[in-house]
Amino acid sequence: MKLQLIFTLDYELFGDGSGSVKHEQINPTNQLLEIFDEYNAKLSIFFEYGQYLGYQKFASSKNSFKEDNSLIEAQLIDTIKRKHDVQFHYHPTWYHASYQNEEITLDTKMFDISNMEEKKISEVVESGKNFLENLLKPINENYECNSFRAGAWSMKDSTKVLNILKNYGFKCDTSVAPHAKFSSSYGEFDYSDAQSSYEPWLLDIGSNSLTSQSEKREFLELPIYTKKSSLGFLKYLNPHYLKSKKIISRFYKTKVSEAKMSKINKIKKIVGRDYYMADFNTMDSRILYKMITDVIAENSDSNKVIPLVLIGHSKSSYFNDELRLLFQKLEKLECIEYKNISDVVKDFI
Repeated sequence: MKLQLIFTLDYELFGDGSGSVKHEQINPTNQLLEIFDEYNAKLSIFFEYGQYLGYQKFASSKNSFKEDNSLIEAQLIDTIKRKHDVQFHYHPTWYHASYQNEEITLDTKMFDISNMEEKKISEVVESGKNFLENLLKPINENYECNSFRAGAWSMKDSTKVLNILKNYGFKCDTSVAPHAKFSSSYGEFDYSDAQSSYEPWLLDIGSNSLTSQSEKREFLELPIYTKKSSLGFLKYLNPHYLKSKKIISRFYKTKVSEAKMSKINKIKKIVGRDYYMADFNTMDSRILYKMITDVIAENSDSNKVIPLVLIGHSKSSYFNDELRLLFQKLEKLECIEYKNISDVVKDFI
């Protein structure tokens, strides 16, 4: 069997619109690109277009938004020059954002892209795809924006959104975290019925469910590798994650998904987490390596080629020694290769 590792990075500020482009995006992503280049691995950046449009709208001589967007553009270009990938990510909370007294306020009730009107979704998707392809095709003529990840992983009316994405040439969604279920004032999804923890499936666009499968080769779901475990929350108590979380809390004290939760409900949320994700920001190298080798063991007698999606966030990419350790361990495995998500999608659809 062959295992295609796809490292994806949600490239964005914090969920309430706070943070610094340099601190939460540019600097950590530069560090990641250096590491990925060092080990000949591939990084697929999911560029958050809502934030970019918000900064474009609110840019003035009194803020650095125009310069910040220029830094983002330069980094995306550099990413493609280095043979990595850039794809489309969108948080609709930015759509009706406001800017007063040098502070951005997002519409956190609008967390699900499918709650937008079809016309507005179409405008955003068309604009975002054109932006990326106009920016990046001059760098690589084969570049194609073909993959999408929903903000807050929420897409309740998936049929509406997927049909629009398909109309504009998208071929893949990667918003599903199998076994995960979550509901709050910011973000809502239920992927507990996904039939695989990691293997992709052809999506049934008309079913209004991202976990429904089809035989038509028209749209692909590449799920984020997520394992079911009754003690999944314990995996998040590793030193690597706790150190990063301590730093993040200095800049982002209350997550928008927990803004209206009591302390008791926050504890229930943590203890009730019966899954853990292949997240290279939150899992240490031993856990991630075990997750990867488990997939190899499960498919050792097959001739399958399996794409395996891992995830990270630029805003929480600290202490990359664990990522280096992972790559060092993976060098010993002959059955793996590193792939850009867009290339995998082209092979499937």
